[in-house]
Amino acid sequence: MFENVIDDALHYTRPFIVSTQYFDDEAESTCTSCLVLGDSGYVLVSASSVEVKRVAEVHAPELQAYIEEREKIESETQVPEKVRRKRLGKLSPQKQWVKAYEFRVQNVLLSVEQVIEHPSVDLALLKISNSSELGVSKKPVFLDGETKPGLAICKVGFAFHYLPTGVSETGLVVDPSALP
Repeated sequence: MFENVIDDALHYTRPFIVSTQYFDDEAESTCTSCLVLGDSGYVLVSASSVEVKRVAEVHAPELQAYIEEREKIESETQVPEKVRRKRLGKLSPQKQWVKAYEFRVQNVLLSVEQVIEHPSVDLALLKISNSSELGVSKKPVFLDGETKPGLAICKVGFAFHYLPTGVSETGLVVDPSALP
């Protein structure tokens, strides 16, 4: 009986990987759990797992302003190089600006159309366009009310660990053998 419960939960409880690339080209990934809501096109995660999206949105104008100012200074070829270098040195890029991020369920890169967050209860619903790639047809059952002993439950957002991450021309790369 317990074996069947575990099998059912494994249909839709999957590792959720968030990979982040910073301005200094350092990259990292974290792995939590998520619920794939069948083939509906939705994935349920903890809101804290997708916080990088909000951080990237805050960093985007700062990063863009820095890039534009740097390009402006570098394009002023009539200004002596020493002066340009000095002006470039006064710019203050932040190493931890989020340059890129990706969400994956196991090894499937998600095509996220929308993120619906409810931070006060630490939940987020991701609307994705490539749910068929996840191969999940069963949906979890959400109960409203008292749970009984022995009932299988699934948890979202449990942090397993950090994953080694690299950067390539095609994006962020996580070693598949590092997945739990």
